[in-house]
Amino acid sequence: MRAGGSVVVLVAACGRVSFDPLSPSRDDGSIDIFGGPDACALAASPANQRTPAVAGASAGFVVAWDDDRSGSSEIYATRVSLAGAVQDLGGLPVGAGGPYARHAPAVAAGAGEALVVWREDSPGPGPDIFSSIVTTTGVGTPVNLSGGGFTIGTRPAVASSGTNFLVAWGNHGGGSDLAAATVTSDGVAQPWFTICAAANGQGEPSVTYGAGYFVAWTDDRMTAGNNDIFAARLGDNVALDCIPVSTGVTSEAQPTATFASGAYGIAWTDNRNADPDIYGARLTTAGSVLDPAGLAFTTAAGIQDQASVASSTLSVIAWIDATANRVQASVVNTSTLEIGPTITLPTLGTLPQAVAVGVVENEFMVVAETTGATTGQDVEGWFVDVSSIVHGPFEIVGSCN
Repeated sequence: MRAGGSVVVLVAACGRVSFDPLSPSRDDGSIDIFGGPDACALAASPANQRTPAVAGASAGFVVAWDDDRSGSSEIYATRVSLAGAVQDLGGLPVGAGGPYARHAPAVAAGAGEALVVWREDSPGPGPDIFSSIVTTTGVGTPVNLSGGGFTIGTRPAVASSGTNFLVAWGNHGGGSDLAAATVTSDGVAQPWFTICAAANGQGEPSVTYGAGYFVAWTDDRMTAGNNDIFAARLGDNVALDCIPVSTGVTSEAQPTATFASGAYGIAWTDNRNADPDIYGARLTTAGSVLDPAGLAFTTAAGIQDQASVASSTLSVIAWIDATANRVQASVVNTSTLEIGPTITLPTLGTLPQAVAVGVVENEFMVVAETTGATTGQDVEGWFVDVSSIVHGPFEIVGSCN
């Protein structure tokens, strides 16, 4: 079992047109998040920031969130270098302007670009899923991936193979099936396809890349209203299989997927005990479930939920202890699914939710939405460096409570 290196970093933001998630260089005017809490004052905002997402690139992190600064929810992003520099102060507008609100972004970093995806409240028959590629030359034009297909669910999911991206989302199709589309590195979307259509509902997708693209989701095909965890390996616009991962008598939800040590890993919220806990399982690249009964990540007293996992040299899991209103994280031994010492990340605000984690080699960043003392929602972050030193909390674009 690996000792838990922790990293708590908060990101600040403010607009720039150029965006290179792989560049370690520091832009003029960037701020050093290792410089202490005063950094948050450089990007203070009275508006709400919600539902952050983070992805690790080779030389830093890409963070996206939805932001109310214009009076309507829009999508912003920033990058944070491994040297601790927030390089797009105030945030880069990725999905902004126009009449429709945007929510719940997800982000993945490719070989020289990042893809940000989100749900947009387009006019009927329902919301759509949009994406925008971000490169050193700027932000691409948003692309409608779902094409008026009546999307559902809380947020889309995205992963990168290094040469392209795969986006998955909840879609209407007789029941509530999953849909997915590949997006090229220059932002061109391919037609969407359905993943494992079935009765009742499928939603909450999480995507990763290993031997190929892999998606996990919640599924109540077996008993309506009682979610299970399913997964699929994806080929060229097709699901290669439809794998029941955890189908207990109680509900499982909120899956999060990664690839490490030659196997796929999924963590989820599990209700088999008195209160929700975090369980997980590994799958081979051939689709065999190695832990059919599930293995416990945390069974601490109270409600543990909303887990997020990510892998590089390290594999890390972060989650919300909803009973104690705190963000926690730990390094994971991917051979056994045992976790190291639990790291409690101090917050500036209260009522944390929507946690996400990104990893770059031996360093990781955790972000979460919190409720500010004098305003609404803020996005906080924490960075754990290669020496396992926690930096943070900092606010990305917050009220600096």
